[in-house]
Parts: sequence; structure tokens; C-alpha cells
Amino acid sequence: MKTIFILISRGSIVRNILRSDAFRILKEQPKLRIVILVLTRETQSVPEYFKKEFFHPRVIIEEFRGIPFKFPIGKIRRRFFTPLITNLVFTHLKYLSRYGSPKNKKDPYLIYLLKTLFFGPLSRSVIVKRFFRFLENKLFLDREYEPYFDKYQPDLVFSPHVLGVAEQAMVKVANRRGVMTVSMPKGWDNVERMFYRVKSNKLIVYNKLLKQKAIKHQDFSVKDVFVSGFAQFDSYFKKELILPREEYFERLGLDSRRRLLFFGSAGLWSPNDEKMVEILSQWVTKEKFVFSCNLLIRPHFTNIFEKKYEKFRGLPHIYIDNQYRKSEFFIDNWDLSKDDIVHLINTLYHSDLVITFASTLTLDAAILDKPIINPGFWGWIDRNGKDQTAIRYQVPYYQDIIKRNGVWLAKDIGDFREAINSYLKNPNLHSQGRGLLREDMCDKQDGRAGERIANYLLSLLK
Repeated sequence: MKTIFILISRGSIVRNILRSDAFRILKEQPKLRIVILVLTRETQSVPEYFKKEFFHPRVIIEEFRGIPFKFPIGKIRRRFFTPLITNLVFTHLKYLSRYGSPKNKKDPYLIYLLKTLFFGPLSRSVIVKRFFRFLENKLFLDREYEPYFDKYQPDLVFSPHVLGVAEQAMVKVANRRGVMTVSMPKGWDNVERMFYRVKSNKLIVYNKLLKQKAIKHQDFSVKDVFVSGFAQFDSYFKKELILPREEYFERLGLDSRRRLLFFGSAGLWSPNDEKMVEILSQWVTKEKFVFSCNLLIRPHFTNIFEKKYEKFRGLPHIYIDNQYRKSEFFIDNWDLSKDDIVHLINTLYHSDLVITFASTLTLDAAILDKPIINPGFWGWIDRNGKDQTAIRYQVPYYQDIIKRNGVWLAKDIGDFREAINSYLKNPNLHSQGRGLLREDMCDKQDGRAGERIANYLLSLLK
């Protein structure tokens, strides 16, 4: 009997791994025991619905706590060493230093220049990266998780959140004990976001482009990076999940004869987008488009509890799509049920176009060849009152999308309205670019990414 650890810390990872074919296939192996280690906070325990859904005779659900940063070593580590080592991939962090973000204040220009002069050359040195990883492993042993290894004697540790602090500590213990380790970025923007302090034996990524970046930035060899595709996109290829248009619209209380505009907020990354929703709702209710439309507003999970769009509820032809399962247990505030996943699939399938800021929803829409508008305004207004929304599209990972010409980056309100009307009249506009997004960013489009992840993990256990 082999044993595998699966580390879970977010609702998005539950969706991507546990509610995909990856977990189903692993669970079906008669000689495999699965230990799901769920990151919990001091005052919480794993929800009962979670235990019930993933119950199986060969599945164990175990809680683990985050790593405490004890004084003084922990403080030194958090304040000095960790910022130093993470900046050894200086692409996304260079962008943040120069421009900031809705969540991060930009550095003074002199600090930005000094960081660039210091980390620019260091980030290109493999020797420096390996040296700092060596220091990470020797100075900070993170022994808190060793009892789990003593108890279960795992043969493989799978971490689907490569940047997670607790996950990296768990991988560190496994590496020290000679246990096979496999990591995976929780999102497609995590490969060049920062340097991985702890390197696993193997890395699973979503596409070939990310494989190249993992080799370049994270010091992985070609043979140690496996391309799986997006497991969370597998369900888009299951036609049996699609509801008839009339039934779907009836569930929402909307008119199926009208076109459907899907507005997906980016949450904390588009904190000022209510103005965008307000103008859209006005245009819809006053019939300002070439075709009559409905507007579906989907709040982002990062600020779902703010209820910032409730003032639009009850307006004609407007639907607030916030009925998915929220979670105060997981740090990302959500845990989509299987029904929630099917609902999102149907929402995208029946939408005529998708409006979102720099988010993964762009790729969801591209999978179904839906026209995509990325507004370059009214998403993020900085503390000085300056609209900084367009800067969000300059972040390195999103430039991979912009360069493929599969989205309409609307520069102002006039361009935005023109984009909507143009796509309503001609949904095939930019279809070739969306094809490139599917091919380059989503990789294999066969609904079998979860299967590939499971089979790859099983191959490492032989």
C-alpha cells in the first residue's frame, strides 16, 4: 500500500484537484492510501460537508496548522531573508516595485532603481539561486510537520500551491526525508511571480509556455516539469452538463431572447469597478446596445462578503450571480460545490460576451470562444485619484494574453461601448486570437487534464 499526501489550503485547490478527475482516479486505486492534509486556523476545523464529500475507506482527512514565525529567528526570516530570496525571480516583483497594485504600494523611484540594479543581475544567476535555496533548507528546518511523516510514512507529497508558506515547509520536510515531492502552481500567474524558496523534485504546470518559464526562472530541468493542462477547465468539455438556453435563463429570471453580458469582477484587483457596473446597468436598462441585453454581475471571491453590487439587485434585466458557496474556512473565501461549477459552465456557455479585468476568467471565456473585453479604466483608482487600471495589463504574465490579440483592451468609455456593440454584431471578431489563447495558454483542450495529473503522480509511485 502506497501513501500520498495532498496538501489543501484554498477552495480553488479543492476545485482544481479534489473535484476533478485527478482525485477521482487516485481514489480508485486499490493499493493507494490518500491523506488529505487541510490547512486550518487555530479556531477552525474542517467543515462537515467537506468530510462527507471526500469520505472514502482509503482517504484520511487530517488537519495541519500554519508555520509559526517565532521570535527572533522567525522575525528575521520573515522581514529579511524571505524578501531577499523571493526577489530572485525579478519579473512580477519588479513590476510591483515600479507600479504597485491595488494590494501593494509602489516603491519610491530610487528604491525601485536600487532593487533593479541589485536583483536584476542576481535573478539571472543559477548559482545564487541554488545558494539561497541551500541556506533556506539549512537555516529554517520547519520541523513542525515531521510528526505527520512519522505517523503516515508517505511515499509522495503533492503540493498544488507551490508558493504556500505551509506547503513549502511540508515539501522541505519531505525532501529532507527522501520522499518524492511534486508541486504545482495554484494559478497560471505563479511561475514568475517570485522565486520558489523550496524546490520540489517535480513540477506540474498548465502549458508549455509555463514550462519554459519554470526552467528559466525556477531552475527546473526539462525532464522534471510536466505539462498537464487546466483540470478546472475539463468540465467545459462535458456537453451533458449544458442546460437548454430557456431553462438556464428561467432559473435566473432573465429573458432568453435577450443577449447576455457577463461581467466578472476581479475583486481586490479591481476595487473600484462599481462605476463600470453602474454604466453597464444603465446601458442595459435604457437599451443602449445594438441588441437588447441582460447583464449578469459575478462578484469575485476575494471580496464576496462586501456585497458591493447589491444596489443593482432588482433592476430590470440584471442578475447578481453571488449564489455560489462562500467559505470563511478557506482563506480565499470560497469553495465551489459541483453544482456551483456546473452553474458557472452554463453561465459562460450562454453568455454572448465576457467583460473582466486581468483575471483567469479571460481564459475560461477563451476556452468556449466567447468574445472578451478587458476594460483599461475604472477598475483601480489609486489613493491620489489616478486611474491605474491599464497598468494591470502590463504585468508580465498577462502580457502573454495581450500579445495574442484575443481580447479587446478597451482604453476608454467610448471604446468600451464600441467593443460591446462590435462583438454583439460579430461574435467571430478576434476568434483567431482566442484560438491562440486556447492553444498556447490552455494547452490540450480534451477535458483530460485531471486524468493526466493523476496518471503522472501514479507513475512516480511505481
